[in-house]
Amino acid sequence: MSELDNETETAVSTEAALNFVEHYYRALESHRATIATYYMEPTTSSDGKALPTIVYNGRIYADGHAFQKAFLEEMPPTHFDLQSVDSHCLNPNYVPEGTQGSNPVADINMSVLVTVSGSVRLEASRSAPLQGFSESLILVPNIAATRRNTRGKPVKGYLVQSQTFRLVS
Repeated sequence: MSELDNETETAVSTEAALNFVEHYYRALESHRATIATYYMEPTTSSDGKALPTIVYNGRIYADGHAFQKAFLEEMPPTHFDLQSVDSHCLNPNYVPEGTQGSNPVADINMSVLVTVSGSVRLEASRSAPLQGFSESLILVPNIAATRRNTRGKPVKGYLVQSQTFRLVS
């Protein structure tokens, strides 16, 4: 694959980030049984670190399934109000873990740093107070992105490799 120019890197990372956050935060609010599908499958990086890395308000989760379970069983109803989404190409030549080279099913192998800030309501009542939050995500290409699921819908193009969420005052 040829090198991407800065304009293309920016356009691709922006589109990936906006598409991802639109669906991801909707899943956190009302489609919690799908949360794990937004995370890469557990693996070990070449330097021995377990992936994905998920830290949610100081609590560490082993993988997307553990995070989904916590959201289903422990989290109150949530409503997110996103105020800012920013993205940057982190690595324009990302090589997915467990592969020998570029992703053969993707045109662009880019990892993306996404920062999100906004407010979250941690109760069902609309009169409940909003609390600020900040989140950083590293998204990586989904090597199965061109495959279709059983309902004929495309699978997610990017998955979470690393996540850090923090409530702020």
